[in-house]
Amino acid sequence: MKYLVLLTLLLTACQSPGTRINSATCPENCIEQSETSLDIALHKSHQKWLELKSEGYTNYHYEVHFSSWVGFGHKTRLRVEQDKIVAREYHAWNNDAVEVEHWLEEGEAMLGSHPPGAALKTIDQLYRQCTDILTQDLAKVETFIFKTDDLGVLKQCQFRRKHCADDCHFGIRIERLSLHKNE
Repeated sequence: MKYLVLLTLLLTACQSPGTRINSATCPENCIEQSETSLDIALHKSHQKWLELKSEGYTNYHYEVHFSSWVGFGHKTRLRVEQDKIVAREYHAWNNDAVEVEHWLEEGEAMLGSHPPGAALKTIDQLYRQCTDILTQDLAKVETFIFKTDDLGVLKQCQFRRKHCADDCHFGIRIERLSLHKNE
């Protein structure tokens, strides 16, 4: 865990491949990159994930959070063992931060039985989803965001739609990824 990698890439829709992001619109923590660099960064991160899996890290859990600008939100925690989802837990809260819903799904028969919450996806499936996100129609997208955690594993892969005022980021945002080596 001595890797300290935080990679933030943004690509605005008005750019063509090979052009740079206007530094006036690029936040402090972004790296000016081209569309091709997003593909390279995604590939590098995916290779790091496959390397960790080959070292026996196929047991893990992660959380997906959503919080609206007005205060309500939810989080889902997914637990994966031997590359299979075995549990999904959901918490939702209102504008006053009071929990309004909580449930736990465990076992194959229960998984996916509640409509709300993050989709039942392994990290491998999230990498495939990220590839789809990065191929969105640029005419409808203002910004792409791609970040990795300190291990180099996917943390955020989102896009922001043009002409959107509130809660405008769509895609993947992983929180609290915890890896466990198989015994």
